[in-house]
This record gives sequence, C-alpha cells and structure tokens, in this order.
Amino acid sequence: MTDSVQGPERLAAKSCSVCRKSKPLEQFERDSRKPSGHGSRCLACRREWHRSNPQVHFAYTERNRQARAELRRKSRKPGESRLRYLKDRSERPEKVVARQTLNNAIAAGTVAKPDMCSDCRATGVRIHGHHADYAKPLEVEWLCQRCHGKVHRRPVVRAVEARI
Repeated sequence: MTDSVQGPERLAAKSCSVCRKSKPLEQFERDSRKPSGHGSRCLACRREWHRSNPQVHFAYTERNRQARAELRRKSRKPGESRLRYLKDRSERPEKVVARQTLNNAIAAGTVAKPDMCSDCRATGVRIHGHHADYAKPLEVEWLCQRCHGKVHRRPVVRAVEARI
C-alpha cells in the first residue's frame, strides 16, 4: 500500500502576488481557505496596504464586526429566549403586565415612543422602555440598549441604606 498525502501539499516558499518575490511561508499570513494554507500577499506588502488604505480597512473591519455580532445573535440555542421569557413570566408577573400595558398603549397611540435615547441622545438605534416602577407601567425612561444596560448594572440602593 502507498501512503497518500492528506490535505494540501506543504510548500517551503511562495511568491507574493504584489511584490512578486519568492519568500518563506512564515512571511505570509495563514489562511485556511487557500490551497497552500497561506494568503497571497506577504506580510510586508499586506502591512503596507493597510497603512495606505485605512478607510477601506476600517469599512471592512466594521462590516466584519457587524457580521460577527449577527452570527452570535443567531447562534443562540433555539428556544433559549422562549424559556427565559417563560421563566421571567412566572417569576415576575408584574413585569409582564407592565410591559404588555406599555406595548398596548404604544399600539393604540396613547404613548409615543421617541426615536432617540433620553440619556445619551443616540438616534438610529433600538429604543427600550425602562420601567423604574412596574406599578406605573406607562411611566418609562426611553433608553438605547447601551444606556439600558448601564441602568441595570448600577448598584441598587437597599432599603436599609435609604433609611440612613
């Protein structure tokens, strides 16, 4: 029996597609999508391209950041959010009633949902209604996701500390 080579044959050197010089593989970025296992540009040419094209590089990294965020959002286990919702619904029914009351008021037009965060004034982002008191479902602070998270991470003043 003859031994077969598994995967792509490994080369000792490669030619850069920009400077056309033959260089060792260590001077190329690793890229598992390529047959050689390395990118087509040497590290020096790649570095020079990034220095001379910062706006293109920034747009590319921003698109990738958004794509990774979308992938993380989609990779959650199916039904996980539903289970979290049902648990929250059974443990905190006043929270669910306040949320439903607010959503119904928005749908009926009695409460207007603003387009900007009341804390940081961000526009073009999803706005959340934060209930400070679930007994008052129509009294909400309109916050972006970032500011809403900050509100929930603030230290809670306990009743004992409030009496002091």
